[in-house]
This record gives sequence, structure tokens and C-alpha cells, in this order.
Amino acid sequence: MMHYPTVAAMSASALALIYTVLTVRVGLLRVRKDILIGDGGDTMLRRRIRAHANFAEYVPLVLILLMLVEGTGAPDFVIVGAAGVFVMARTMHAIGLSTRDGNSIGRAVGALGTVIVLTGCAVWLTLLSAQLVLP
Repeated sequence: MMHYPTVAAMSASALALIYTVLTVRVGLLRVRKDILIGDGGDTMLRRRIRAHANFAEYVPLVLILLMLVEGTGAPDFVIVGAAGVFVMARTMHAIGLSTRDGNSIGRAVGALGTVIVLTGCAVWLTLLSAQLVLP
């Protein structure tokens, strides 16, 4: 039975606020450096653009998966755990990617957490769907 995805909705709200911060950081730096298109060769702006873009690349798909997993009636600890790990992972990744070139602990842990939640949700939904489809 489907129900309103409360945890996914709360996660989406938190992620939207983080996305807003990333957006404003790029915009303010663009204005300060007078670079309106691209990164103008500026390393700091390039890092902030990538942190913003990477966030935008992963968040929509994982939010859809979280809503679907929550809609299946998954146990609270599964959806709350996955959502919590994902929000923290995206935060750590954005900080790690936007503050230094190359690898960082925040970036690595954030990427790992993201992949774990993405894969976990996909496997959950695949197994559940297989049970519903197969005799």
C-alpha cells in the first residue's frame, strides 16, 4: 500500500536548502570575479560549479528512488537511514569538492555514501519488483 513519502519529502527539503546554498555560492563568486559565463579559468569558481553540478546530477535520481522505497512500506530504519546517509553524503561531498582541488576526505566519503544509497535503493526496488512479477 502506498503512503505519503514523509522522510523523502523532508530529505528533499533539506537537499533543496543545500542546493540553494551551493547556487548562491556560485552566483556570488561570479559577481565578485565578474565571470558571467563558464569559469573564466578561475580555480575556485570551477570547484564551486562542479560541486553545484555534481549535486544536481545525483540528487534527483536518488530522491526518486527514496520516494519509491518509502512508498513500498519499507521499515522506517531503512528509509530514515538511507535518507540520513544521503543528505550527509551530499553535504560532505559538496564541501570537499568545493573547497579543494583533487581528493579530500569529504569528497571520498560523500561519494561512497552516495553510491551506497543509490545502489541500496536500486537493489531494494529490484528485489521487491522481482517478487511482484515472478511467480
